[in-house]
Amino acid sequence: LYALGDIIVPALGDWYLAYVRDGERIALKSVVHRQPAKRDFAWTLEREYPHAMGDGSPIDRVIASGEVVYAADVTPELVASLACGPHHAAILAALNFRSAAAMPFVAGGEVRGAILVLGAETRPHLQPNDIAVLQRIIDRAATAYHAATLIEREPSVTSGLQRALLPGMLPA
Repeated sequence: LYALGDIIVPALGDWYLAYVRDGERIALKSVVHRQPAKRDFAWTLEREYPHAMGDGSPIDRVIASGEVVYAADVTPELVASLACGPHHAAILAALNFRSAAAMPFVAGGEVRGAILVLGAETRPHLQPNDIAVLQRIIDRAATAYHAATLIEREPSVTSGLQRALLPGMLPA
């Protein structure tokens, strides 16, 4: 998820945020932006206004439906509708997002999370063809992610089997 952001920013968007479903929580796992201060700010903002399953946000909708949510133009009205209150709306508006795409992250046949790509400063408007490219890149990353999780699990199964085959005590 971390390497994926480095591929996407700045080639296709100005912001990259990777979210993973964790029970009823939606956990932010990675943020990429060219400016470290903005990355740090995104983490702070997420702590203050966390996402959750069922909150109706684009991230929640993508994870629940497995479908892309795309806004070619992020309007002030859209920002206000997504905010958790006036203070949150003012913060989001100040970031000057111009376009957004929330894409499902499907690994092993299930939606594990969502990738949010935002256009703001240098890539203000994500185009429909950008969405198609993003989806292909994310699908390839999801395949690699799934393979890595399978490999990660495999040694624990092997070591568990080895422990089960060993006697409980060494002979005197």
